[in-house]
Formats: sequence, structure tokens, C-alpha cells
Amino acid sequence: MGIKILLLNYYWPPSGGPAVQRWLDITRYLSACSIHTYVVTVDEKVATYPFIDETLMNRIDGSTQTFRTGTSELFGVYKRFIGKGKVPANGLVDEPHPTFLQKAARFARGNFFLPDPRRGWNKHAYARAAAILTTEKIDVVFTAGPPHSTHLIGLKLKKHFPHISWIADIHDYWTEISYLSKFYRTGIASYFDKRLEKKVLLAADRIMTHCQSSEALQCKKLSGRDCSKIFVHTMGFNEDLFKPRPPVRQAFFEIIYTGIMADHYEPEMLFNALRTAIEQRPDIPVKLKFVGTLAPTIRERIVELGLGPILEELPYMPHARVVGELYKSTVVFLINPKFENEGIHVPGKIYEYLAVFKPIVSIAPHGSENEQIIRKMKAGENFDRSEVVQLSHYLVDLMDRWQYSKNIDLPENPGIRVYGRRHEAERLCGVIEKLTRN
Repeated sequence: MGIKILLLNYYWPPSGGPAVQRWLDITRYLSACSIHTYVVTVDEKVATYPFIDETLMNRIDGSTQTFRTGTSELFGVYKRFIGKGKVPANGLVDEPHPTFLQKAARFARGNFFLPDPRRGWNKHAYARAAAILTTEKIDVVFTAGPPHSTHLIGLKLKKHFPHISWIADIHDYWTEISYLSKFYRTGIASYFDKRLEKKVLLAADRIMTHCQSSEALQCKKLSGRDCSKIFVHTMGFNEDLFKPRPPVRQAFFEIIYTGIMADHYEPEMLFNALRTAIEQRPDIPVKLKFVGTLAPTIRERIVELGLGPILEELPYMPHARVVGELYKSTVVFLINPKFENEGIHVPGKIYEYLAVFKPIVSIAPHGSENEQIIRKMKAGENFDRSEVVQLSHYLVDLMDRWQYSKNIDLPENPGIRVYGRRHEAERLCGVIEKLTRN
């Protein structure tokens, strides 16, 4: 039957989100290499998913076997008693003006639930994974995080099944995640969280991470030892969803942002630059569109700046519809959350933005990986947070070009194929096959 892998992944359809889409595509493309996937995930009836996308159920590869378990996590308590029926999408930091109970929940999350509150799933997932390893000839175990507590299952499995090869997929930062500063974390909690992370990095046979910056960071944490076991597998894009489309004339100069826009992203620089650009080109119809979750504080600021009439908000929607909205836009907007190390943050949406061949307006520190990718692909411009004037000039230039043709799509760049998930999966096949030969 070829090679067998076991994937432990909390987020699986009907959960939505980029990480879910990524592993759906990985498992489908691995099957073309005769690699069969078993998935252990949480039962959707008891899961605490921030987003639901039922359409992703149709993208599960037919050869993939899925096993769902119970969970004992405490996010359900938060949802019922503190979160007003919602599961937080940003680790309990969605609220711009947290109540006392919400502050207490943040403190508890950051100091007592290490590395995260979904650790309550581990005992259920471990029991099912151990049973599968006992009955099936599994060659490689993958743990996907966030939630990074999933990697602790891999740590335990490696201890009890030492012959199994284990790849830890760290597709977002662990102790450098942007919102950790919101948890009122103590020094002792930081110490123990970093200790857990280091144990995983040392014990895993391979470490799969999402960008060059993360690869360098993980190598540093290993003190430069055994860095060869780290490899990059980007969030990428699905080639089947992003196919060349003929340019269409647009009724509006539309700037779009997709995904979560929390208050700690602090995107006001764009709004100030856009207001200036509109004042200089009042005859150009402009639309500012957000698809996903827009923080109330940011919406309020948009209105305060007089941009309320051009604002359009669309709620979280199935991924295929999001792609359609991207193709209808004129310009795509990219911004990192504002935190100490924001230059190392590479959001998964950057690859989908590249794949629609729209000019990218990016806000990130100069020298950041986002800027390097955009320059390499000749896909737009990046500005640091102090360059409001420069950004307004760039927006005016884009508006002038759009006014002439009502479309400013970029020429198709075949170079973006390196970020296609089929291409990435082919390289992952090689990694898996090499592990099974050792």
C-alpha cells in the first residue's frame, strides 16, 4: 500500500482556515506519491473551532482515513460564560476593551495553560494514535501546530514508539506568536513554555516550518546543532483554485483584505494614506473591502477618518468564495500584526495574493521576509509604518493607472509556481521517502 503516515491535526474540516486548507492539499498530493494518510482529529460536535467551512469536507482526499476523538479542553467554558457564545480566533485577544473576566481569562491562558488551552485534547488524541500505531504499519507521524500542544502528543508517541519517525509541522510561531504579550505572561510561564518548545525541537526527527525566518529561528533555538533537520514548507496556494483568468474592467478601484483584522494589527497608516489619495483623486470611485473579521475599533477609526462610505464588510465565507472576491479586486492589502518581531511574520495569505496577480500594498518592516517575497515576485510595494506619504503617492499612482484601463492586473509570473502546494508536496514526498529509508 506504499508509505503510511499518521497526521495529528486538531483543525480539520469542517473547521475553516488556511492551515486546514494546506493540509487538505498536502494529503491529496501525497496520495499521488503512494503515501496514504491517517488523520486523528477532534470530533466536530465537541470541537472549539473559530471558523466553520463545510465546503472543505468535499476536499478531503478519498484515500484519507479520518478518526475523530473527544476532547477535555476549557475553551468551551470560555465560549459559554465569557466569550458571548464565540470561540476566540486570536487566542483570547479579540476584545479591544476586555472586561475583568476576559482579562482574567487572558492571564490564565498565558500562565496556566501551556502551551495552549487545547492541551485537553491530547489524552484523547494520544489514545487513538497509539491504537493506530499498534495495529497499522505507520512509517511517519506528523503533528501539526497550532495548537502547539499537539506537538506534545508527538513527544509522548516518540517516547513509547521510538522506531517511528516524527515530523513536527510548526506552521506558525510558538513562543514568538504576535499576541503573547496580551496574556500578562510571567517570566516563569515563559520559561516553561520555551522549555516545552525546546523539547519538541530536540526530539523531532524533522522540523517542518513555514518560512525562511522561522527556519533561522528554529536553528538558533537548537544552538546551531542539527539544523539540517529543519526544512521549509510554505503555506502556499492551491493551484486548482488559482488559475489564470482574463482581466475584467472594474467599476471601483477596490482595495481588499481577507482574514482576521484584529486591533493589534494597527492598520491606520493605510487609512490615512488612502484618505490623502482620495482627496487628490476625488473623481475615482474607491472601495475598501474586508472579508472575514474586522475589529470594531478599526471599523470605528475608518468611520472617524471619513472613509465609512467606501467601506464594505463581508463576513467569513467559504474559501472558494474568498478567492472569487480576490479576483474581483484591484489591489490586495497585506499587513502584519504590530509586535516586536513582526518582520519575521509571513502570513499564509501572501501566497494567495501573489496567485491572483494583483498589486500588493504591504505594510511591514523593511528587510522583512514579506518585502523580500514581494520584491522577488515583482508583485507590488512594501512600506514600513512611518512611510505614510510614500504610501499615499503609490496609491495615487495606482489610481491613475486604473483610471486609464479600469484594471491594473500584473503580468502572470511563472515564478510563483514554487509556492504552489502541488510543487511543495512533491518535495515533501522526497523528505518522507528519505526518512523511511533510514
